[in-house]
Amino acid sequence: MLPDPTRADAAVVLIGEWTSTDPEAELDWLAAEPLPEGCQFMASYRCTDGVNLLHYSQWTTSTAARAHAATAPIPVTEFRHYRSRVDTTGPVGCVVIAQLGIAVADPQWLRDFVDRMFTTGEEADAAGMVIPGLLAAHFYFSIDGTDIRNYAEWTDPGCHRAMTGADESPAWKRYLPRHARTL
Repeated sequence: MLPDPTRADAAVVLIGEWTSTDPEAELDWLAAEPLPEGCQFMASYRCTDGVNLLHYSQWTTSTAARAHAATAPIPVTEFRHYRSRVDTTGPVGCVVIAQLGIAVADPQWLRDFVDRMFTTGEEADAAGMVIPGLLAAHFYFSIDGTDIRNYAEWTDPGCHRAMTGADESPAWKRYLPRHARTL
């Protein structure tokens, strides 16, 4: 089960990435924890590099998310959903999290940047260009206005690798779905 990033009743999303010396044990521990109050959906992912992990959760209110973040065993950042593009449906075999941070908070710059990406995508569509394996891209802005996260859904890591031509990048990581819980 994967989240619905376009879920209208999710006021806030928490995203956290960290490195683990025992990823499987940590993922099992996170899956056994009950959902905190105000959490609508929580998922854990294992990076294809074998040591990095991802936390993604959706919350009813910023207050509930911040209460959880204050006591969370992993570092998480609060984001709000901005815009999504769903190209096709199908089984998601890989989630790619791309990060773009800027030095000074500038929410308008973040919106303009993502809007330009969508315009480029629409132009590519009009020209008949398709990215094989890309299912959807969901963009989030950090509440402090300094970070964009693209939560992209792919059919498998190989399709993303073929599109980028690289195995790893400091700007993005490929994650495999592991555990998910919902209310």
